[in-house]
Amino acid sequence: MKAKSRRAVRFWSLFVVTVLVVAACDSGGETTDTTTGGTGAEGGEPVELLVWASRDWYAPPDNYDAFNAEHEGEIHVTLDVQANDDILQQLQRMQDADQPMPDLVQDDTFLIEAYNAAGLVMPFDEQMQRWEEEDPDEFANILPIAWEENVLDGETLGSSLTANFDILYYNVPWFEEAGFDPNTVDSLDGVLDALRAAQAVRPDGIPLTVQALPTTGVTLLKTFFSAAGAPFEGAVPDLQSPGGI
Repeated sequence: MKAKSRRAVRFWSLFVVTVLVVAACDSGGETTDTTTGGTGAEGGEPVELLVWASRDWYAPPDNYDAFNAEHEGEIHVTLDVQANDDILQQLQRMQDADQPMPDLVQDDTFLIEAYNAAGLVMPFDEQMQRWEEEDPDEFANILPIAWEENVLDGETLGSSLTANFDILYYNVPWFEEAGFDPNTVDSLDGVLDALRAAQAVRPDGIPLTVQALPTTGVTLLKTFFSAAGAPFEGAVPDLQSPGGI
């Protein structure tokens, strides 16, 4: 088996799936950034970022060790896995109790409106613009839909990284039999061409499968719908839209 990667590595060393910048409300009801720590590169203690993830396999294999080593003295990332599917509810309780909250959370995209209604997230259009200006090649590796899914009232409130393809595995002998060059695949239509070629040489074979652990759901289906531009109503894609079709 071989794999084709379509993502830049440096970005993925920090953010993994749907990323939201958490906000807190002060006693006057104003939204404030919850990022903790000192001035980092400007002197003093490094900025401490606490990241909550909904699953342990969303974390980088080294648990941010390489990232923290590269940015020692500037920024330090700590991961805390909250796998009970109640991050939103936890943050609402913490907000009501005026408790410190994580700086970044990873959760499902279809909850973005609920996070926003609770006043729990902040826009990061400024950070997006800076990233694009400073590293346009890496920024271009993220499909536009990863941002567009999380735009509310003209502000970007999250990054749906599951909308961005990570790796497609393909069977080398099968493609060789079909005379198909996988290096020509650069779009969803190209993926469809590859599936048809594979099916033609092995009619009884299964040209596409989706990896998922028991009880975890099938994330790749959402990825395909998002990348194709199918709009979602909550967690439900519009299958009759051009993207859905």
